[in-house]
Amino acid sequence: MLSAFLDEVLTLIDTEAGAIWLYDADSEELLQAVSRGWFNQLLKMAVKPGEGLAGTAFATGKAQLSHNFSQ
Repeated sequence: MLSAFLDEVLTLIDTEAGAIWLYDADSEELLQAVSRGWFNQLLKMAVKPGEGLAGTAFATGKAQLSHNFSQ
């Protein structure tokens, strides 16, 4: 279901790259569950809430924007 959901969201926002991260309460980490586009080339690392873009978005509940994502 997550793959189908991500495909639909990416179609709606007219982009080819994206990912869905899920929170694992046991490890208190976010894990990339499914990805598309250049997100497939990123290392699949766990992220703590508050760290990086995904962790900050999770911790704050707000979308994050990076003008220099590759850096």
